Amino acid sequence: MKMIQKIKQIDLNILDILLFLSLLLQDVGTWGFLPLNAFQILILLMGLVMGVQIILGKKKIVVPYKVLIILAYMGLITALHYFDFEAVKYFGYTCISFCVLALYYLYEDNKEKILGIIYVVAAVLAIYGLLQEAGYMLNMPFLYFPSKLGWHRFYETEIGGGFIALYSFYGEPAHLASVFCAGILLGTHRDKETHKGYAFANPVVTALIFIATLLTGSATVYLGLLITVVAVLLNLNIANKYKIGLFTSFAVVIIAAFIVLDDLYQKIIVDRFLGLAKEYYIVGNATVYAIISNLRVAIAKMMQGHIFGTGFDSHRYSYPQMVDQMYGAGAPYINGEDAASIFTRVFSDFGIAGLLITIVYLMKKLVDGVKANDYILITMTIVFVIQGIRDGSYTNIMLMMPFVFMLYSEHITGSQLKR
Repeated sequence: MKMIQKIKQIDLNILDILLFLSLLLQDVGTWGFLPLNAFQILILLMGLVMGVQIILGKKKIVVPYKVLIILAYMGLITALHYFDFEAVKYFGYTCISFCVLALYYLYEDNKEKILGIIYVVAAVLAIYGLLQEAGYMLNMPFLYFPSKLGWHRFYETEIGGGFIALYSFYGEPAHLASVFCAGILLGTHRDKETHKGYAFANPVVTALIFIATLLTGSATVYLGLLITVVAVLLNLNIANKYKIGLFTSFAVVIIAAFIVLDDLYQKIIVDRFLGLAKEYYIVGNATVYAIISNLRVAIAKMMQGHIFGTGFDSHRYSYPQMVDQMYGAGAPYINGEDAASIFTRVFSDFGIAGLLITIVYLMKKLVDGVKANDYILITMTIVFVIQGIRDGSYTNIMLMMPFVFMLYSEHITGSQLKR
């Protein structure tokens, strides 16, 4: 009840609601009749609303110069190489959505409200995910099978002990990684001076997000959770010996879980983490193959001399041909459009130069956040990395929004965020 009351007290506007819906519906697709994915239409609506507000004089014209510089660089590299209509269309939408989210961020005076929206989305996804789990255990398909409600790509994947891997409203468990981890990071934060957390956070809701995270059964989510737990422990205002003790306890719990749930150990440790050192035809895991095959394509392009890459979305049309050369005709194409990771995709599209720029920039922002004790900058950097590990879509909101926070970190004022 308290959380609902806090949400009611927040001064939400139409842009906030559209952002909330775009995050919640980011993975539902077109529902079979929409011209674009649902979240893409919602982002375009955000841009339309801001355009009307500017025309009516309710908002001043703001030019997001940093975003335009990045887009100009991407466009220049692309113009120097082959590109098709699909790439032009995708680049156009990326430009629009990037600018829309940047303007939304710059127009919004209360950055904590944006964080609150992300937290509430994580809460809704977690609560529905837990209802899915209950529905599966009670054999109630209308609860756990969202395809019956118009959602797509739902597969029953057991993770042992009668549990099912949680999908919530998303297409697969791995896509929940950054949202859930962001919810945990925001929900557990305590200011080192006031020892208070965010006004929108609730300990019970945060615990539910954590439980839902464990029930995803996803190696990507667990890797993100490991990064999240380390960040939370490092941020605790306690002696280092206690931090070491807590981290050790967490590690023991994880190891015990893998010992008890042998199928979980096989699927995550053997088939995926250890499988990354092997080929798909030995391991037989689609996730491993997606990561390895896309990375091999990016490396092959670099070896051909494309230090600055071959342009925006070029990985999409390079992947099939190179995979056939590497694995032979009939080899599966998995995640060829988004390269299975934003880091691999940047590597392939914009070369080793683009990858190094990205990594150095992320490291700089993380260091800046630690030096300034800016938990928000640290959180957004971590969220970007977690999402980018297994998602290469340039227009994913949980990649774009954290990047905007990093890009305009000087607009985050600590006084707004202390409670």
